[in-house]
Amino acid sequence: MLVASNGPIVANVPRPERYALSKLILYPERLAGQQPEKANKDLLQSATLVDYLSQFDPDALTDAWTDLLSRGPSWRKLALQGLAALKQRYPEANCAI
Repeated sequence: MLVASNGPIVANVPRPERYALSKLILYPERLAGQQPEKANKDLLQSATLVDYLSQFDPDALTDAWTDLLSRGPSWRKLALQGLAALKQRYPEANCAI
């Protein structure tokens, strides 16, 4: 819940590790789709969060990655494509997955 001058606001915020991995999946979809200009932003956001979580909460990141891979072949394919792009574009980022 957030507090504003006119009262509370209910907001759903994803867990950081889930958000990082969702951006990883979005990268290949947007790159091949109608929003390729947003793909690089998605990959940068994912790399930033993956780097941070790899250092400070690697268990949460690994658990979310394992869950993601269990969601079927299409999700697994997108996740692995995004991860390969992340490692290629941001080799300096720590990556616990």
